[in-house]
Amino acid sequence: MSLFQTIGSLISLAAFFSYVNHRYLRLPQTIGVMVLRQRDPDLPRPFRMWLYPVPAVLAFLGFIYVIVMRPKSLESIRLAVVVIIVGTVLFWIRRRRRLASYQSE
Repeated sequence: MSLFQTIGSLISLAAFFSYVNHRYLRLPQTIGVMVLRQRDPDLPRPFRMWLYPVPAVLAFLGFIYVIVMRPKSLESIRLAVVVIIVGTVLFWIRRRRRLASYQSE
């Protein structure tokens, strides 16, 4: 494999993770903002969102539109779900190990 092929592969990998981050991981953040504001409306926040909840709902609908209207969107959605599941499992494994190490000290 030549240097240019290696660099091209790394760029493709970076583009994939950037896509997953911006398309699929921002969606739960948008939902989280709305849930947090419903559960704890008096929590101090660093700024106020104008016209809340309109921007959050528009962002949510925009993310859904971009995800669904892409060519081969079902393939991308499956891959993103796998990445999210693997990340969640690794997070819980690491969390369990940390809690166990704190309890043993």
